[in-house]
Amino acid sequence: MYISKNLDYEKTNAINVICNEMVIKNLQTMKNFLLLLLFFIQANLFAQIENAIIIENMIQTPEPVAVDEKGLEVSFAHKYYSLELISTIDTESKIKCATSSPDNKFFATGDNYESLGNSYKETKKHYIGLWNLNKSLQPQVDYHHERPVQAISFSPSSDKMVSCDSGGDIYIWDLLNSKLLVKIETSHWVHNVRFSNSGREIIAIQGFEKIANMYDLKGRLIYQFKVGKQINDFEINRNTNEIYFGCHDEIQIWSLISKDIIQKRPFKGLMCMKFDNNFSKLAIGARGDIIFMSLALKELNRVSGHFKPILSLDFNFDNSLLISGSSDQTVRIWDVRDLSSIKEIVQLTNEHKGTIHAVSFISSNSENNFITGGESNDVKIWGWKAYGGR
Repeated sequence: MYISKNLDYEKTNAINVICNEMVIKNLQTMKNFLLLLLFFIQANLFAQIENAIIIENMIQTPEPVAVDEKGLEVSFAHKYYSLELISTIDTESKIKCATSSPDNKFFATGDNYESLGNSYKETKKHYIGLWNLNKSLQPQVDYHHERPVQAISFSPSSDKMVSCDSGGDIYIWDLLNSKLLVKIETSHWVHNVRFSNSGREIIAIQGFEKIANMYDLKGRLIYQFKVGKQINDFEINRNTNEIYFGCHDEIQIWSLISKDIIQKRPFKGLMCMKFDNNFSKLAIGARGDIIFMSLALKELNRVSGHFKPILSLDFNFDNSLLISGSSDQTVRIWDVRDLSSIKEIVQLTNEHKGTIHAVSFISSNSENNFITGGESNDVKIWGWKAYGGR
């Protein structure tokens, strides 16, 4: 420290001693402060790492055990789960739809490739990926459309498949003999298609035209449902033999036997809908919310989480889980054993670099494997790994 030369030696020396002691004390105080700060930083970092591990790798299911309507216990076999990516399949195109067969031997995906102009019709096939879950995920024979595939459905016996596209064509496939049974040509976009309960008919919705057509397996038109509203999605209740049309601003229930409308109720914002495997309740994906309804269209509960439209829903094998995919780029899994206390237990973010168009469970056991597809030109297969018991 600099001291003026005009001061005598003793004063100078005393001042230097005092200043040196002050500097030493200040340095010691600063050292203690830095050590304390470093301790808190390390403690906070370890806490964040521990929390991240718990959140990402160990998913705890709720303690209460639910009981279904038949009195059977519905619970997870284990208390903790971790999520793992089993496989990524390169599809070379965006995925519009995905579904699994009733016997859980196959799952199928629809190609949603789009290009500018009309030249793609001569140069690009829009493939249906049919994957055998029992044969190392090897793709099956060449199933394709000339326009982007919009929906795929399997027959109740899993021996046939039906698909539709944006050009208005419907294809019925014989999976046992790997061949096309019939091609139905219409002049308008077909948004979705499903087999009837018997598997001897198909029902296809042309949403913009506000109609649904029923065909036999030879492609002959049997009946036309004149819904009178833009149809966004539909479901068939195989227990009651009724069809539920999710329209632009209402839901309609029609009898597949009498072909009469049974009930309707106002409802805005419906994007997709899915019955559970017992056909006892209906899940509806809207513009951010998931709404659960009874067969009589009474709202049971709703949950929020997504912040953009929900485009795909599916229940797992025992209806304890619901998976949802959204244009907010997330996939979420919900514990729906108790509809009065629905919990989000998994969230996958930006796995497909954009909108999630398709989600589907693909197993009939406690592993709860599922597939996801969207904008990233691939399909991902996910699985659960269980740890510990109750």
